[in-house]
Amino acid sequence: MRTLIGSISTSPSVIAKSLQSCTRLKKLDLSCNRIGTVMSFSILFKCLMHCKTLEELQLNDNGIHYDSTESLSLCLSNLRILGMAKNDVTTRGVKSLATQLQYCAQLQELNLQGNRIDKAGIDTLIHCLKKFCPNFRILDITDTKSPILEVCHFEIRTHPRFR
Repeated sequence: MRTLIGSISTSPSVIAKSLQSCTRLKKLDLSCNRIGTVMSFSILFKCLMHCKTLEELQLNDNGIHYDSTESLSLCLSNLRILGMAKNDVTTRGVKSLATQLQYCAQLQELNLQGNRIDKAGIDTLIHCLKKFCPNFRILDITDTKSPILEVCHFEIRTHPRFR
């Protein structure tokens, strides 16, 4: 049985309290929940700070937007994989995320597929990935409507018409 965090029976604060005791958690998939509000993410991210071993965080299809990305840096320190596909992340949100990458030197994969990010946002992101994430390998920006003109040292997955 799958419990939806945003459901009436399970509030983000209940899940957050449970996460505080998960100090050895390596992978957490919160995809397809209704936790896109700033309050919900702030509560969860503050609790994820206690998960020092967290390496993979999947937040796909949650309605994440600009304000929600600002508190993400609280749990980025050991992440290798971050999934934020099919959210409401715009150029403004990805620029906010890019500035937080200084706290995420271990990041190797970032999935932003299906968000509304323009070339300026992607350029900022690529610049910060090169600067702060030396082991970065895969950036998935499929269906973001953003052509990539810059040559990178990591793989960029995008729509075939932009290749």
